[in-house]
Amino acid sequence: MPHDITLLAGYSLALGQNASGPGNKTIIQGGDFFLKWKPSAETSVSWQTEYMCRRYQGMTSTDQDGGLYTSIDYQFLKRWHAGLRYDRLGLPEGLITKEWKVTPAIAFDPTEFSRLRLQYAYDKTSISPAVQSVVLQLQFSMGVHGAHAF
Repeated sequence: MPHDITLLAGYSLALGQNASGPGNKTIIQGGDFFLKWKPSAETSVSWQTEYMCRRYQGMTSTDQDGGLYTSIDYQFLKRWHAGLRYDRLGLPEGLITKEWKVTPAIAFDPTEFSRLRLQYAYDKTSISPAVQSVVLQLQFSMGVHGAHAF
């Protein structure tokens, strides 16, 4: 694989007894995927997706529910990023109310250790009106941090 492409994938599993009754179990499974193409120091495109599913054994039935998110980040200049994220709950239908959310964002990195991000979110559930929000966020890191390949 060329050096300008990073691909990561994973799978998680957790299982155990739950409090609904003797011998009843819950299983949680998840998968994740990350792909990044960085042809230069000035530009990159990354795509990240994660899905989780829960199977809950109750006293009289077994329910299943889950959710996912997927996001794309485009670095169009050395210190500028634009992104879009989509979240979805209630896949498959189960105990969780169906919900979806779309979040576009733009970010500026004044330094290697800071980021200023402006994002808008549109959040809709199957049982209530949509909620809209705008967030201006300042992130910064302090102290020693390790080198990273990407």
